[in-house]
Amino acid sequence: MEQPVVAHDSSSPVEALAPVEKWAARYNGPANDSDAAYALAVDGMGNVYVIGESMESVTGSDYATIKYFSESWVPFTPGTGQVELGARAVGPQGWAMGIGGTIRHTSDGGATWGAQTSGTSQWLYGVVFGDSLHGWAVGDSGLILHTSDGGTAWTPQASGTPNTLAGVSFVGSVATADAAITFGSAGYRVDGWGTVTQDGSTFRADATVSRWTGPSATVMTRRSHTYDLGTVTPGSYTFEFYANGTLVKSVPFSVSAAAPALHDVAVTAISPASLTVGRRGTVYVTVENQGKLTESFTVELYAGGSRVGTVMVKGLAAGKSRKLAFRWAPSSAGGCLLTAKVRDGDVPRDVDAGDRTALKTVSVAPGLLKSGAGRGP
Repeated sequence: MEQPVVAHDSSSPVEALAPVEKWAARYNGPANDSDAAYALAVDGMGNVYVIGESMESVTGSDYATIKYFSESWVPFTPGTGQVELGARAVGPQGWAMGIGGTIRHTSDGGATWGAQTSGTSQWLYGVVFGDSLHGWAVGDSGLILHTSDGGTAWTPQASGTPNTLAGVSFVGSVATADAAITFGSAGYRVDGWGTVTQDGSTFRADATVSRWTGPSATVMTRRSHTYDLGTVTPGSYTFEFYANGTLVKSVPFSVSAAAPALHDVAVTAISPASLTVGRRGTVYVTVENQGKLTESFTVELYAGGSRVGTVMVKGLAAGKSRKLAFRWAPSSAGGCLLTAKVRDGDVPRDVDAGDRTALKTVSVAPGLLKSGAGRGP
């Protein structure tokens, strides 16, 4: 029986705590006879080795070495080669507002846009977001809408005014980091991936990883996780991956400054070059969205000082153009100045107001005389 260990110092003896039995194992040799243990050792993984003598029915007494597995989960730090690490920024996120309560959202800096439901048919003129989740949209009649889930759902808030409200904003890029660990057997697990912390430009996550000290199937296993680093501003960053408090691997990543969300619509052409008095013809006006956001607006056509008509342009995507048709019957011959313009007040943040109007002088030919008209007796 193992005896208590006694430690001594210069003052008085102190008796240590008695050992506590955690598990027991017994061995019975093939001869079901006398077996004896002479030495015992424990390795760094908690496995126990016993060396001794065992009786065998044919050879009699023989050497015997027995290994007892200490089967439990113990902390494990994977090697650098076992860990795949990557970090990236997606964005910036943006929201575009428009006619009839339209809301469009992008999470890749405007490369693609998807619809969100506002719950209103009123015009919306702008939006501001404090982060990637919380935002406010404003519009006609003092309308304010609020979202706390990145625009999935919007709820009205009281503004206290009937006046039209306007505003627009982009937030920073949303960054994520991906970590994957490959194990050589089924005897490993990730107990928790940890919480991301930030210190300046460095993000850190500390995962809890364990290894089973007993036998396990020899099969490759892979565990992966994506960390949300939140909204980040342009700059250079580092993501560090720890396991049980030990740095395993790090990866740098950068966030580029976003191009501004520009509004820019233009009237680029008026045709044809000639018309005929009294004959209803078609005047074509070409408009182009030279900005970065989808736009809706109204185009007006004037002949001299008189308005010929208006055409509504709905959802003209960035970089696209559209040809509009106006029907008009001139009342007098000669040169006539046609003016096509984006209606005042539409696309209020247009960065190039000079190309919103186009002028063209067209020739109006005299109409054909009716049979018998203009002849003498």
